[in-house]
Amino acid sequence: MKNSVRSAFSMLLPVGLTLIYTGVLLWLGTYAKAHLPGFIQENLYLDQHAVYQIGAFVLILVVLVLAYALRPDTFKEFFRAGDPGAPAGRLAWLGIKEGERWRSVGWSMLVIISVVTGIFMGLQLGQAPSAWSRLLAWLPWILLFAAMNALTEEVIFRFNLIVLLTGRMSAQAIYLISAVLFGLPHYAGMPNGILGVLMAGVLGYVLAKSVVETKGMFWAWFIHFVQDVLIIGSMALLAGRP
Repeated sequence: MKNSVRSAFSMLLPVGLTLIYTGVLLWLGTYAKAHLPGFIQENLYLDQHAVYQIGAFVLILVVLVLAYALRPDTFKEFFRAGDPGAPAGRLAWLGIKEGERWRSVGWSMLVIISVVTGIFMGLQLGQAPSAWSRLLAWLPWILLFAAMNALTEEVIFRFNLIVLLTGRMSAQAIYLISAVLFGLPHYAGMPNGILGVLMAGVLGYVLAKSVVETKGMFWAWFIHFVQDVLIIGSMALLAGRP
């Protein structure tokens, strides 16, 4: 009885922690809107991101410390870039064949997901005039915030879950949990709505699979980073429109 309770707790704890971390991220988003630092003139969205990313960076330090304290050996196994060319497990519904390697799969997934994200954000940009003339001046901020946001979300929704759940449930179950926990908050995020949840859920599944199979964070962070460049860049254009 004690063993079954301990086993259930060890599986529920990572989910509970991830929900808490998600709540903190949502709170940070609200806090950032009310406490603008004035770092970035003429762009409310990027100014909010400056506050948000500072808080998020502190949060991921806490997440990493706690993950290491709970499972140091598994932490060391996955806290690295990993092997970008490692074999990829077959996944028919995504077109990944047995024998393919992540060097090929990663680039394919990057292109496909980026095209979908680009179309979605392009439709948003088409709804209102945008500040294209100021994009170059904002680009360093967009790249910085995209890199930081990708790291934050990969640590919370991939690395944290994988470290705490590996060996306690199947890899496929971990992918699914990551997909659900990453997808649901996007209902009110960007991309948003049901489509946003589905898009983020599929992305979360793919990125969790990449971390487990490559034993590292490279593909997950890089693919996520490119999506965030597209999203944050588009939102900055909309926020900075004349």
